[in-house]
Parts: sequence; C-alpha cells; structure tokens
Amino acid sequence: MRTTLLLSSAAAVLGHGSMNFPRPRNANPNAPYAAEASCIGDACYWYQVGCFIGCEECTGVGKILYPQDSDLPAGCTPSAPTNNDLATRSWNPKDESVQDWTQWNPWRSPGKAPVADPCGMASGYKPGAAKAGRIPEGYSAWAKGSEALPPGNVTVWKAGATAEVAWSIAAQHGGGYSYRLCPKKDGEVLTEECFQANPLRFVGGTHTIRYNDGSAKPFEINATQLTEGVTPAGSTWRMNPIPACNCDIGSSNCQMGAKGFSAAYSDSPDPISREVCPTGTMFPARFKNGAGDIGMLTNSPMHYSIVDQVEVPTEEGEYVLSWRWDCEETNQVWNSCADIRVSSTEPPTPYPAPAPPAPPPSPSPTPKGKGCKAMENPTCKGIDSSGAKCTYYGCKKCHDETSWDCDECCGSCTRTLAPGKGIHYCAGPKAEADPFRDDLVEFLA
Repeated sequence: MRTTLLLSSAAAVLGHGSMNFPRPRNANPNAPYAAEASCIGDACYWYQVGCFIGCEECTGVGKILYPQDSDLPAGCTPSAPTNNDLATRSWNPKDESVQDWTQWNPWRSPGKAPVADPCGMASGYKPGAAKAGRIPEGYSAWAKGSEALPPGNVTVWKAGATAEVAWSIAAQHGGGYSYRLCPKKDGEVLTEECFQANPLRFVGGTHTIRYNDGSAKPFEINATQLTEGVTPAGSTWRMNPIPACNCDIGSSNCQMGAKGFSAAYSDSPDPISREVCPTGTMFPARFKNGAGDIGMLTNSPMHYSIVDQVEVPTEEGEYVLSWRWDCEETNQVWNSCADIRVSSTEPPTPYPAPAPPAPPPSPSPTPKGKGCKAMENPTCKGIDSSGAKCTYYGCKKCHDETSWDCDECCGSCTRTLAPGKGIHYCAGPKAEADPFRDDLVEFLA
C-alpha cells in the first residue's frame, strides 16, 4: 500500500489546484497539460508557502507538516485560530493527531494569513529555497502574478445577476476558498487589500459537481459555508468539499511518515473511499468518487470541477477576479486571477462545453494502471535537455502494469536503480535540482 506516497508526489507534477472558470490569467495555453482542468495551463503553480495566520508575510521557503516556532517568519506571533468547529475543519478535525498541528495554517482563520500576491507567486517558493516548487512555464520563481501575468480573455458577467465560478484540485490540502473582485483602475496595481474589500457572496447552499469530460451529468452536493471568524469580517468562505484520506499526510496508508492519524469516519458512504483509505476519510465523502478516484487527493488530479454561483455587482465596469484557496493541511495559499467585464447589455460568457473524448488510437495502447503506467510518456512530451521533469514523466516504457519499474527513459533522462528495491526510475542530468526526486527515492527505498 505504499504506492500512494509516490502518487502524492506525482500529483505535484501536475500541480495542486486552480480556478478553471473563468479561465484565469495564470493559465498558459502553451504550457504542458494546458487543457487539464485541475491545473489548466500551469495555473496551479501560482501560490505561496510559509503563510501563517497573524504573520505579516509568507516565508516562501517551505511547507512544514508540524510547524515549530523556528519555522515562523522572524518576529511573528501567530494568531489564535478562529475556525475550530468540527463541521468546518477539513484536516485532523477531531484533533486526534499528535498535536493540533494545523492551528497556524491559513484555513484555521480564513483570510487572515498573508499572501505575497493576490494572483499568486510563480512556483510558490523564493529562489534558492531548499525545496523549490515547479516553476510555471515561461516565468521565474517568485514572480508576482499581478505583475508578470498579462491580462487574459475577458469573461462577461451580467450586472446584478449570478455567475458561475469553478475550480479543481490536483493535490489535496483541505481548507476552503473565496472569490473576490477588484475594480480595474489605470496605473494601479492589484493588491490583496483591494480584493478583500470586495468579497463575492455565494448564492444558494450547494456546489455543482461537473465532470470536465462530460462523462456524467452535473449534480449538486451540499456546501459548508463559514462566515464567522473570517477576514474580512462579513465575507463568505466555502469549505473544500472533497475529503482526503484520514492521515496527517493525507495518504491512504498511514505508515508513510505520519506521526499520527485518526480513524474517524471510517464509515464514509463512498465505497471507493473505504477501499483506498483504510483509516477512512477526514470527513464523510458526499458522493461516489467523492474522495477521488484513488484516494483523493494527494495522488491524482480530479476529473471534475467544483462549481459555485456568486452574486454579480450591479455596477458595470472592468474587474479582476481573484480566487483564494486557504489550505489547512499545509501553510499554503493558492491564487488565480481572471479578467471580468460586468455589463447589462452584453450576453454573459457561457461555461465552456466539455471537450469530446478523443477517439482511441489504433491499435489501442496498453491500459494505464496505478503504477509506472500512470505516468508513462511514450512520446517524451515535455522532456528537454535540463532533465527537470525526468522523475515523473521521463519514463518512455514501463516494465509492467503494476510496479513502478521503468525499462526505458527519455533521451535526457538516465535509468537509475533505487537502492534495495530492484526498481528503476528516471533521473535528469541535474537530478539534485529535481524537486520531486527526493520524494520518489524516499518512497522506493
């Protein structure tokens, strides 16, 4: 059952989460996986790490599972958490771990943690950080999204009506989110203060689950809202409705480095959750596949989007929309920004129709499994001479359907034997610079 840790690391390759409608500025049409809704055009690589409630800035140097005083920015005394209710907690909700280790993390006081930029920071980490995140295609680490990202396609909203907004996850960190608007003004930079001054209110009490490929009809699930103990006062936040496996690191096997785990909710109504999460889920899954396809969600991007309705202001004009995801498992905040025009005369932009499924190639390829096949890259797409992407999609040909053994690596990647396992993985020419290599070697060892 140790497979899940590797899959959780693999999810980092595809990203963590992003707004996908309206299409954000953060989405690069030329980036790898540009159409993957859970990380549309590298949009999920705009975030910040080391963000604790009550601090004035994010450290930008690392995410810590069990933070200590030494992990805080200099001079910071964290605020006391305001989100302590079991009903609105997404990680370690009954405090059955070794300690209340999420108490300083953003979702414990939604909106209170600082951000370095309301549209996210490229890669989430400062240059030179010991464990850097993947840098979005075409940008440099720690570039400010509000400055580096050009305006994107404009989405039209009808003044005074309601509008659909959506996001998706590629790696789970619990927590919850809000949507905010900032009016565009010539010569003025986008600031978190502007967005916090204009939070949008959710309409109704449900989310719509909409499959990105149209493989199932949309359906509604109950939403959990939080309006007390939030920043700004009076704003409305929604809890991430998708549970992770009930383990500190969110994996389905709690023997992979977790110092404690909860057995609560082992009676989750989702049979897939019980199968892949032996200890249950952090909170009950609300629908089939409601904890993801394979133990969501530290291991596989979602195939559906979480769609909400928000109130549109009556004042016409040009705006920027910011989606903010405050995590609970980690001290991280994700952001995406999109361009909005509020109009009483223009037709609103419709939610994009799902792309028709591609016809199967002939002859049909070997079905991809949950081992190496899940990441096999027969055409070596996205691999260049730097080898920065070798660890997770540098395998050109896998050994079999179930193991993580790779028989042939892409040209710039080297087939490498994992110590003591007889399993080969692919390493780049500068393997030490690969942010995912350590996780893989730790799993295989």
